Amino acid sequence: MRAALAVWLVLAVVLVGADWLAPHDPRQILDAEHLRSVSPSWRHPLGTDPSARDVLSRLLVGTRASLFLAIGAVSLATAIGVGIGTCAAAVGGMVDRVLMRVTDIGLALPRVLVLLTLVALWNVRSLSALVVAVGATGWMATSRLVREELRARLAEERVLAARAVGVPLARVMTRHLLPAIGPLLLVTMTGALAQVLLLEAGLSVIGLGVQPPDASWGTVLHDVSEVVGRARWLALGPGAVIVITVLATQRIGDLVHHALVTPSTPVLPIAS
Repeated sequence: MRAALAVWLVLAVVLVGADWLAPHDPRQILDAEHLRSVSPSWRHPLGTDPSARDVLSRLLVGTRASLFLAIGAVSLATAIGVGIGTCAAAVGGMVDRVLMRVTDIGLALPRVLVLLTLVALWNVRSLSALVVAVGATGWMATSRLVREELRARLAEERVLAARAVGVPLARVMTRHLLPAIGPLLLVTMTGALAQVLLLEAGLSVIGLGVQPPDASWGTVLHDVSEVVGRARWLALGPGAVIVITVLATQRIGDLVHHALVTPSTPVLPIAS
């Protein structure tokens, strides 16, 4: 747990101070004649890419784009999923059936294929547009989870008793049931965050993610992909950062699950 939290503490520091921590301007071509794809050194700890830019500097500054995309997309997907799941559970009937059929269709479609289609048709290139595209294609599992959890809790005797004495459904939902599933949503968000970090890297590697000259972890990999066969060290830095961050995120999610979700939640009075 400490190692996982330490990873995110370092990422937070980099997120705030990337401009000061970067030893070089991430967009600057240092020496196009002599510093193309050079191996790691004291001056360039992770080497330089084929455009003679410092890899470490681009990796540090690219942390902002990668984390902004991941956190923004997961937050958007969670908000949409919670809204749709809550609506389906609270209203029921035809609304529930329609929303769940839409959710099932979304779950059946390959997310990567949908994203590639969106990027190709609407020419998605800006970071904010990527956040919307990734977030809008990742809410389905959350909506189904929220719907199932709320339906089960709405059938509990204490909830039925509260409704029988006139407690509004909206109050039951917002003050008791949604907060009760908060830890489960937190676990879901950590898993989704790890997935989106890998998704961003994959999209950027094939040139459909964050666009140059802006940097992200995926674009750093894309920049060195042409020479990685003869300069393997160039992929080690960004690859290690992505893997370590994903593992740390998943570890935090597992620990949150064991600490907050597995133990039984104490029953709180609904009518308070």
